Amino acid sequence: MGIPAISVVIPAYAYPAGLERALEALARQDFSLPFETLVMDDGSPAPLEPVALRYRDVLDLRYIRLPGGGPAKARNAGARAARASWVAFTDHDCEPAPAWLTELRRAGERFGPVLLGGPKVTGLPENDWSVAHDLIGEFASGWRSDFTTPYFSTNNLTVPRVPFLEAGGFDERFRYAQEDREFCSRWVAQGYRLEAVPGAVVRHSHSFTGRSFCRQHFRYGTNAVEYHRIRNSQPRWTLGAKARFYSALVRYPWRSLHPWRALRMSGILALSQVCYACGYYSSRDDS
Repeated sequence: MGIPAISVVIPAYAYPAGLERALEALARQDFSLPFETLVMDDGSPAPLEPVALRYRDVLDLRYIRLPGGGPAKARNAGARAARASWVAFTDHDCEPAPAWLTELRRAGERFGPVLLGGPKVTGLPENDWSVAHDLIGEFASGWRSDFTTPYFSTNNLTVPRVPFLEAGGFDERFRYAQEDREFCSRWVAQGYRLEAVPGAVVRHSHSFTGRSFCRQHFRYGTNAVEYHRIRNSQPRWTLGAKARFYSALVRYPWRSLHPWRALRMSGILALSQVCYACGYYSSRDDS
């Protein structure tokens, strides 16, 4: 089929319905150039190959089954197997918009070898927990301060393949989260840039309950300890910087939601930070 213009890497685990929606969205891409899709099955109990096989007639698709090890390891394996000069990462619970690859290609031609990140919109607008989770990601990706490096989430992140591998790829010590934040920090430290691509949208459909939402953000807090250990750093936020961050976060829903729902979202966002702090301080070794 020739050399693809972009390789799309999807780490997948035990979610066949989500993977099918992701592949269906890729089959609907309005993209004039060839691209390939790599489904990296991260040790699912029941192999996801039957889902992938259904799309081999409409996609240049490879299914690669791994023994497990987490999404960072699966993404790195996909980047090493990719044939294109650009690698676009998304997830098995995401559906890229039809113009996704076209927008990424245009940005790559405009900006050159930089890391590209696009927006994520919720695919479950009726689920307040899912909406709040996606709002946090949207807010964090756009937050700027003297104490943080902007980053893009791995469910909508595109990089030039060779510089990505030369930079070391995602740190595989992260099993669940923070690998995107760590890689973006390392990428910037090595002299590369990040660029936002507003038109490269993915729809994220991760269904949360109150319990799973709190568990997820508690785990983010525990992984933040690992992030600072791996980066050999300590949080440098002053009290004033923290106050500005939390104030901006809880006010963020009021920019786009009806007041009553914005109020509820603000409460859920505050709860997420309580869970994050509990996870962080329960895992930190101050000895």
